[in-house]
Amino acid sequence: MILRQHIYIILALLLFSNSCTERKQKPFSFVQLCDTQLGMGGYDHDVESFKLAVKQINELNPDFVIICGDLVHHRSDSSFSDFLKIREGFNMPCYVAPGNHDVGGIPNDTTLSYYRETVGKDYYEFHHKGYSFIVTNSQLWKANVGTESEKHDNWFKETLNNQYIKQYPVIVIGHYPIYIKMPEEEEKYFNFPLSKRKELLKLFTQNNVLAYLSGHKHELVINNYENIQLVSAETTSKNFDKRPLGFRLWQVSTDTIKQHFVSLQHSINKQGKTISNNIWNQKLRVVSKIPSAIYETSGIAATGTNSIWTFNDSGGNPELYLCDTSGNLLRTIKISNAWNRDWEDITKDNEGNLYIGNIGNNGNSSKDLNIFKIPNPEKIQADSTSAGIISFSYEDQYSFPPPADSMNFDCEAMLWYKQYLYLFTKHRSLPMATNLYRIPAEEGQHVAEKIATFYTGTASGKERPVGDYWITAADISPDGNKICLLGENKLWVFYDFEDDDFFNGKITRINLGGSTQKEGVCFINNNEIYITDEYRPVEDTGGNLYKIK
Repeated sequence: MILRQHIYIILALLLFSNSCTERKQKPFSFVQLCDTQLGMGGYDHDVESFKLAVKQINELNPDFVIICGDLVHHRSDSSFSDFLKIREGFNMPCYVAPGNHDVGGIPNDTTLSYYRETVGKDYYEFHHKGYSFIVTNSQLWKANVGTESEKHDNWFKETLNNQYIKQYPVIVIGHYPIYIKMPEEEEKYFNFPLSKRKELLKLFTQNNVLAYLSGHKHELVINNYENIQLVSAETTSKNFDKRPLGFRLWQVSTDTIKQHFVSLQHSINKQGKTISNNIWNQKLRVVSKIPSAIYETSGIAATGTNSIWTFNDSGGNPELYLCDTSGNLLRTIKISNAWNRDWEDITKDNEGNLYIGNIGNNGNSSKDLNIFKIPNPEKIQADSTSAGIISFSYEDQYSFPPPADSMNFDCEAMLWYKQYLYLFTKHRSLPMATNLYRIPAEEGQHVAEKIATFYTGTASGKERPVGDYWITAADISPDGNKICLLGENKLWVFYDFEDDDFFNGKITRINLGGSTQKEGVCFINNNEIYITDEYRPVEDTGGNLYKIK
């Protein structure tokens, strides 16, 4: 008998241990998609933008997708059929919550039965790697529908309590935002009744809810209530706040849960035709050859209109070179305490101080990531100087190197803006994109915060040259109103953005032509840009300074 009791105790401990281990699973990601709402922004438009989102999300390959209601604009057999057919294109599970357009502003037996028979359950839960996801029918909170609302409330409270007992962190999914600006605001079309709002927020705080995801507003609304993230995100149909169409990518690790916006790669017109951002071709004008001592230029910073600072790429001497626009080497400054493991870009701040990025990471395995800050060279009289050292790591890199499908931690591009350094990664795995990180422009050790992603193309490497879509340099205009990202044959110019939300303004893509390895870019003034490419002795190409307007 005693032996049997010991066996039960051991089994219980093993089960508890396994349960705890499950909750410490590897990080995962998921997508929050809002208001696909076929018919809201023009039926053909919404169908095509939803298809585009499916394609783009498949390339990202998150663990699953959540759609926060308003699947269609006018519920009907044909619109729900179109929605379900497009949803089948996801390569990962896709969970949906109903919205007011799916079950009615005040649901009834007919609308609820129709949704349940056509789409599926209107409230349920699922688990993933130690997290509980509770999908609700928020219309039954917005409107009191008698027995249906009561059943929904009881189910929700019981489900929350069960997850609390099991110590699962919880993410709740609905359609309506809890509130828009303030928890005590009056009830309007876009939020919950005040009494229900207070009840839900109390339940959230008592039961380990980490986030509530919603849609409905067709505007970005992000609030934080006692460390609970409340995110009503952008749509793929129509945004009232003029933000681009897109979705939110959530990343969950053992101690953080974060999200950022991902815009659709293209725009869709009302007839459902894909239209690219502004694209035009321009032939580069050669200004001069680069001095032969600079055999592998990899970053440039303008000083006035007639000269640039540059350096040699990985393995070169830790030196900066000043060249004029006639191809003459004017000056060399040695940085006495720096090392050139893989120098890739250079940028300057408003006082003319230079930042040199020892940030290249071809194999995605380096932990030696640094940026060297030197004073404004015009104030340096000697031929050498010392640098302040800024070191960093990426907040979402957990292995060195990461798996083959996550080789996204190489970097060749950076810029300075408002006391921060912004890093643009170079992906060596699909999809072709650049992740945007930022760190303080201060000496010391920092963790680079990921704030956005921009998709440069959909090349597979077999279909098109991958180099077309790699980001190799970056800069910001003197007035701070434009940034540019350089690829081997393309230049992306971003403008009309707010603060450092660089990717959510307007975009012009300039096709540069040619096949040389373009690695340096800088603004001369607010409207003109210098570009450099590396010299290739075998082909006897490159090694030039170009100008573009």
